[in-house]
Amino acid sequence: MTMRNLQITLVYFMLVTFHIIFAGTPGIKLKPTGTSEGFSDPLIIEVMVGRQVELPCDIRRPTGDDSVSLILWYKSDINAPIFTVDSRHGPLEKAEHFSSDTLGLRASFNLVVDPAILTIDPVKETDNGEYRCRVDYRWARTIHRVIDLKVIVPVKEILIVNQRNQSLSGIIGPYSEGSELSLVCYAVGVTIEEEREV
Repeated sequence: MTMRNLQITLVYFMLVTFHIIFAGTPGIKLKPTGTSEGFSDPLIIEVMVGRQVELPCDIRRPTGDDSVSLILWYKSDINAPIFTVDSRHGPLEKAEHFSSDTLGLRASFNLVVDPAILTIDPVKETDNGEYRCRVDYRWARTIHRVIDLKVIVPVKEILIVNQRNQSLSGIIGPYSEGSELSLVCYAVGVTIEEEREV
C-alpha cells in the first residue's frame, strides 16, 4: 500500500468515526442537554387566595416488591423541604409527617387517596410558585412531580382618573360632542398594579 493510499484510508476512517460519534448510532436516541430524568411535565393549578388547594403526587410503587422510603415537597424559592414524609424506618402508613414553618398547620398529606394529596388550607398569596414532590423508593429511581400553583388575588379597588389625575366616580360630564376624553383605570390589589387607558 502506497503512502498516498494509506493517507486516504486514514482520512476515510477518521470521517466514518467522526460520523458515528456525532451523528449517533441507529436505534439509539440522543437525549438533549438539560433533560432531567425522573421529572414530570408541570401540572398547572389555579386557586383563589384564602381557599383550600390540593396538590397531587403519584406515589405508587413501580414494582410490587418496592416501597416508598421518603417523600419530600419543595417550593421553588425555598431550598429546604417544606413538607416531609419519612418511612425509612417503617411502613409508609405509619410514617412521620413534618411540616415546615412555611406551611405550618395549614398543610396535611393524605396517603390514603390515589394519587396522594398535599392539602394547603387556607392558601396565602405567598404560596404562589412551583412545587416539586420528590418520591424516593427503596430500589427504583427517584421520581419528581412538578406543580405550578397560581394563586389568584382578587382586585381590592378600581380607581378611575381623568387626564388631570382626578379621581372619578358615578356619572361624569357633561362633555361637548366631539371633545376628547381620556380616562385611566387602575386595578389596586393585584400582585402588579395594572392600568388601562380608556
